[in-house]
Amino acid sequence: MKITLSTHVARALVVSAVAMMALPIYAASTWAVDNCLVGTLQSAGTGCGSAGNSVHAYAYAVSNTNPGTSTFSGATMSQWGAGSGLGVAYGGESTGSPQHSMDNTGRTELIAFRFDQSVALDKITLGWTQGDADFSLFAWNGPGTPNNTGGDKIAGKTVGTLASSWSLIGNYSNAGGTISPDTRNNNIVSTVNAGNVSSSWWIISAYNSGYGGSSLDSVSDYMKIMSFASKDTTQVPEPGSLALLGAGFLGLMAARRRSGKAA
Repeated sequence: MKITLSTHVARALVVSAVAMMALPIYAASTWAVDNCLVGTLQSAGTGCGSAGNSVHAYAYAVSNTNPGTSTFSGATMSQWGAGSGLGVAYGGESTGSPQHSMDNTGRTELIAFRFDQSVALDKITLGWTQGDADFSLFAWNGPGTPNNTGGDKIAGKTVGTLASSWSLIGNYSNAGGTISPDTRNNNIVSTVNAGNVSSSWWIISAYNSGYGGSSLDSVSDYMKIMSFASKDTTQVPEPGSLALLGAGFLGLMAARRRSGKAA
């Protein structure tokens, strides 16, 4: 294959590729999801924004009765109580306290968050809690991406098979501690994602030991999600950037060979 890139074009390609590889994924941002309307959060095209990066949210629940065979299905996400955060209720579950929260009593409940751009989560703030507030955090690692509702990658999964296409980032107990009655009740901040994993899809779930990872206590967990924040990270080079960089180097080498022959 004959390489026809000029020296100037090749150099420009190299500079462009290196510049793209050095770009941060996104500046640190905060998404106050409790301030968003649920209908807006669930909208495939709108979502709630922060620094030009909107977030969308979808709720699911799975029965704890038969963890090997019970599968996740869609649940209701809402704000039961102003300023307390997002809670989840499955079909037929009471929306009174404490079942109006995201919990693991009877069924394990979770909320999946989809961002327009990849983010590395850093802190999760819980609003209302009761008794204990242990949670599990996942990032998408499967091929492609979940669809707009996430249903094809969450609905139909068991607690055990959810991890086949999602990476368990960690189980976090620092938001919990068995306190009854719970007197903290708002703005419980947990620092997460020490490995700086970036993804456009994240799951925050009430803790379930079937997810694996570190084992926490068996106390029931009740919590609502108030907000979360991302951190500044350096972008891992994408395949396209690497190809561009390679093309630039090949062009420079070819130009130098031609220059040497001409001399």
